[in-house]
Amino acid sequence: MERPDLGPEYSGWQAIDSTPQETSENIYRLGPASLRAVREAELQRPYDVSYVFAQVNADKV
Repeated sequence: MERPDLGPEYSGWQAIDSTPQETSENIYRLGPASLRAVREAELQRPYDVSYVFAQVNADKV
């Protein structure tokens, strides 16, 4: 997926959940969060990167 809003370095695979259980900015959504941003812990990136990062780390711990 191309991401002109985040820059070409964050294009590619994105994490998306079509049935989220919590709101994000008052909307039931999750993503599209760049997997590169999640891997590199770029937690200030928009579209729930910090939430996806926390989910991944919870699985690891």
